[in-house]
Amino acid sequence: MTRVEQCFRACSYLSALLTQKGIPHAFSGGFLTVALGSPRETEEIFCVCPGFKSVRQACANTEVLSTQLAPWSSRLYVIYNECIPPVQVEIVPAGEEGPRNLDATTIMAISNVPFLSITEFLRVKLRVWASRRDPCDAHDVMFILTQYWEAIDINRIVEPDMDLFVQQNNVPQVKTAWRAVKGRYRM
Repeated sequence: MTRVEQCFRACSYLSALLTQKGIPHAFSGGFLTVALGSPRETEEIFCVCPGFKSVRQACANTEVLSTQLAPWSSRLYVIYNECIPPVQVEIVPAGEEGPRNLDATTIMAISNVPFLSITEFLRVKLRVWASRRDPCDAHDVMFILTQYWEAIDINRIVEPDMDLFVQQNNVPQVKTAWRAVKGRYRM
């Protein structure tokens, strides 16, 4: 089994458990671009949830998953222990690293696993790129913009941030895709 398959299996297992417990959630992080066909190798997996306590309780009675609270960073990690090395999923609060409401307008399914929608993912990644200027975040933004521009809702994107991104990254395909998004909305 490839590492991508292991990561997908971890997401699927955690998703089934959270769904069974009635906990709204959606996966995000660079792994979303891998699930959509990006060649970039990454295990950056986030799971956007309303809170930590319900996730910890949901994972409490399973041998496949364990949780680890990092008090120095106020983050919760769920560890999928069925493979070596284990897959780590960072739990992030809804509203901070994704939309506050996780519903049909903010989530899409990939192989029956809920991920943030194209627009919501782009919105999160653009905000993260604006704060830290990481090349991996830039790659993810460029991949989504150039490959999925037709699915982007410009009303959810901070245009000055995207304009700055396009200007600073100076990639012709990115400029073309951003113009096409704006053109769809006659801007």
